[in-house]
Amino acid sequence: MRRAHRPSCGLTSSTCVASLLGRRCPPRPTRALVFSNYATANTQLPAIESACRQLNVPLDVVGRGVGRISDNPEQLLAEYDLVFAVGKAALEAMAVGAAVVLCDFGGLGPMVTADDFDRLRSLNFGLAALVDARTPEGVVLQVNKYDPVEAGRVRDLVRSRCALERAVGDLVAVYERVIEEAGASRMAGVGVGSAGRSTGGRLAVLRYRASKVPLVAFYRAFGLGPRQVPGPVKPLYRVLRATMRRLLWVSASGR
Repeated sequence: MRRAHRPSCGLTSSTCVASLLGRRCPPRPTRALVFSNYATANTQLPAIESACRQLNVPLDVVGRGVGRISDNPEQLLAEYDLVFAVGKAALEAMAVGAAVVLCDFGGLGPMVTADDFDRLRSLNFGLAALVDARTPEGVVLQVNKYDPVEAGRVRDLVRSRCALERAVGDLVAVYERVIEEAGASRMAGVGVGSAGRSTGGRLAVLRYRASKVPLVAFYRAFGLGPRQVPGPVKPLYRVLRATMRRLLWVSASGR
């Protein structure tokens, strides 16, 4: 799929650009894509290939499992009406307006709809959503739910709720909650001695996650280092960076 992993911290700038093209799906799918590094003859491919043959929908496969990697997924995905994927790959496919069936080596999930979007997003569009067996009949059932209008509704939800600006705001909110909790615990004397080990340990884990993971995710979302953040997103980066520094200062100073 891609040469470098990109965590789910919000849509990248390139995917957002692709999503603004105003692409609409046709009345029925004319091209389908399996977008997964785990797609092989031993996982989900046989069931999806069989279903697409029955429905007379041409199918392509992209991922390390089949030796085909794309460095520009936002351009690739815009060429397809129907995509089989999970996680960030599924989210990127939704962003460009494709209808998405959640499917991977772990099983088969539903066609993503606007009504089910929040529930599936809480599962990261991932393995926990793959509750059915990978069978051709199951795949056909989900593909038959294809609706270009519904795909457009899902696309609009992704653009409004999963853009980078909102993701950065959510990360900053996490920082601020951890800072507040750490300060309150110290004021109450929690985290000292055996009685406070659980809370103190939990705060330590929260501080570590909040200080390390988001910035790494921010860099990798663009495939860049911390000194190479693109100009248009530098204000967001500065907010994130400033909040992280405050968090680390609270952690180090005990205030």
